[in-house]
Amino acid sequence: MAGIFGAFRARGSQTLQAARFAQRQTAALRRWQTTEASDKARKVIGYWLVGCSGMVAGAVVIGGITRLTESGLSIVRWDVVKGIKPPRTQEEWEDEFDKYKQSPQFKYLNHSMTLDEFKRIFYMEYVHRMWGRTTGMVFLLPAAFFWAKGELPSREAIADT
Repeated sequence: MAGIFGAFRARGSQTLQAARFAQRQTAALRRWQTTEASDKARKVIGYWLVGCSGMVAGAVVIGGITRLTESGLSIVRWDVVKGIKPPRTQEEWEDEFDKYKQSPQFKYLNHSMTLDEFKRIFYMEYVHRMWGRTTGMVFLLPAAFFWAKGELPSREAIADT
C-alpha cells in the first residue's frame, strides 16, 4: 500500500514541478512581450541569431572548400574536447605526416603528396574544425545565458505570435 501512496506522492511532485515550470514560462513570456528590456533583448537575440546563421553559412563555405581540396581527413587524430594543436616544429610536422601516410586517404588519393602539400590540407581541415567548434560556442553560451535570464520565449509564445 505504501508503494501506491509513494507513486501518488511522486506524481504530485512532478505535477507541482510542471506547474512551477509553467508559471516561470508564463512570467518569462510576459516579460518578453511587455517590458522595455524585452525590446532590447529581442534585438540582441535577433543579432545573435543572425550572427550564428552567418557562421553556419561560413562553415558551409569552409566545408565545401575543405571537400574540394580533399583536405577532410588530413588530421588523423582529434580529441573532441581538447582538439589538437597544430604541429610547430619540423619534427612534429614529420610525425603528423607519418601518421597521415597510414590513412586510406593518403594510400589511395594522395600517395605522392609532399610535406608542404600536407601542411596546406592540414591547415584547411584545422580551420574547418576550429570554425565549427567556435560556431558551437557562439551559439551555446549565449543561448544558455538568455535561457537562464528568461529572455527566450517558450514554444507556446512563438506559436501565438
